Amino acid sequence: MDPITETNKDRFLWGIFLGWVPFLFFVLPFASAFRGISSTKATGVAAVAGGLGEAFATLGFVCFLTAQISAIVLLSRSLAKGRGLKNVLAIISIVVCVFTLLIVVGGVWLVFASRHP
Repeated sequence: MDPITETNKDRFLWGIFLGWVPFLFFVLPFASAFRGISSTKATGVAAVAGGLGEAFATLGFVCFLTAQISAIVLLSRSLAKGRGLKNVLAIISIVVCVFTLLIVVGGVWLVFASRHP
C-alpha cells in the first residue's frame, strides 16, 4: 500500500476518534443531566448550570487523561540512542505525567471511596 495513503488513513481514523470523543463525553452526561432535571421537576438557570458543569467536568477529565497518556506514549517512542539531553527531558516528562496521573486518579478514587463506604 502507498505510504501516503496509509498516512491519510491514519489521519482519518485519528480525526474520527478525536471528533467523536468530545461528543460522547460531553453530550451524553449533558443529556443525563436533563433527564435528572425533568425527573426532579427542577427549574431555573441553576439546574441547567449544574448539568453543564457535570458535562464539562467529565469532558475535561477525559481530555486530561487522554493528553497525559498520549504524552507518555509519544515520549516513550521518541527515546533513541545518541540523544542524551532529549532522552533525559523525555524521561523527566514521563515521570511528571505518571505522577500527575497518580495524583488525579488517586483523588478521584478517594472521592468515590468516601461516597460509598
